[in-house]
Amino acid sequence: MKALLLCQNLNVGGAEELVLGASRQLRAVGVNAGVVAITHRGPIAEEIARAGVPVHHASGQPGPRDPAAFVRLLRLLRREVPDVVHTYLLNANLYGRLAAMAAGVPVVLAAEQNVYANKSHRHTLMERLLAPATYRVVACCRAVGDVYRRQVGVASDKIAVVYNAVQFGHAPAPEDRAPALRRLGLDPDMLILGTLGRLTEQKGHAVLLRALAQLASRFPRLQLMIAGEGPLRATLEATAEELGLRDRVHFVGVQRDRETLYAATDVFILPSLWEGLSLALIEAMGAGRPIVATSVGGNPEVLKHGETGLLVPPNEPAALAHAIEPLLLRTDLHSALGAQAAITARARFSIERHVSEIAALYHAGLAERVGAAATPGRVGP
Repeated sequence: MKALLLCQNLNVGGAEELVLGASRQLRAVGVNAGVVAITHRGPIAEEIARAGVPVHHASGQPGPRDPAAFVRLLRLLRREVPDVVHTYLLNANLYGRLAAMAAGVPVVLAAEQNVYANKSHRHTLMERLLAPATYRVVACCRAVGDVYRRQVGVASDKIAVVYNAVQFGHAPAPEDRAPALRRLGLDPDMLILGTLGRLTEQKGHAVLLRALAQLASRFPRLQLMIAGEGPLRATLEATAEELGLRDRVHFVGVQRDRETLYAATDVFILPSLWEGLSLALIEAMGAGRPIVATSVGGNPEVLKHGETGLLVPPNEPAALAHAIEPLLLRTDLHSALGAQAAITARARFSIERHVSEIAALYHAGLAERVGAAATPGRVGP
């Protein structure tokens, strides 16, 4: 079976990380996978290529403003003749699906990775028109699937919930902490709150800064490490300065070495205002970090309050600070939550399990769309 995973671009982000993990693993379950970056390749493309997975570049922004880009994408799909096209992110989900359908691809799936509360009417209409020829919309959690179903008005059986997943690496040991902090330029004598995510409004960094300000006087060794880049970096740096946190907040940029990042983190915080299902949350769980996250999107589906982490309402700095405090004071709670989080995440959210479920959808789609007698040359035995 040949599958192409189409992504808007392959910059660093949650959906792109999922494409990276899935594309590297699909061959192990009998799927010959390739990846298409529609607008530009980005750094994740190079990691995919180094794993031996073909990466194609369509170039441009398919849509009314760039019809030539749509034609290039259509030609690429006709040349590659995939059995399955699986699209990720907005532009790919709309115009990638449309191109796949025009190219006669037997099975087309679209990944829905976030709760989009303000989808435009045009976007919703296009989703509705594409639904009949889409085998499944793959929602990253139940919350995302429920919102999509209500917004677009499709039947429940058009939506498949396949939870996001990661390739788990080495779980940090206590002795890894000090070297990791030194590699990141941080003081091993400090207590580190860590967070990872694109610096945008969605991720709620400003709320976390205000929670840190409330904790600062009681915890003089407490510092915050913010990993990621984005358009709000300058604004967040200014907010940290205004709150008197200049020496406590460290912007460490994009970090591809996740093991070092989590080894350096004492407590992981995910303060998102809205969310699909954060890969950073799953990674932090798998690394055995005690976690405080907001109860938005799919977070409550994977993080059980009081057992694998703590959940708080979004956009409430006082509630966030109140939840962080016992994790800084009680080593028993700190250790118990982290240990149970690691067990749960590694059992439920491994990339191997995710890819097995995705491949099953691909096979079911082909069985439904082209029947058991596959066209010679398209689908293997």
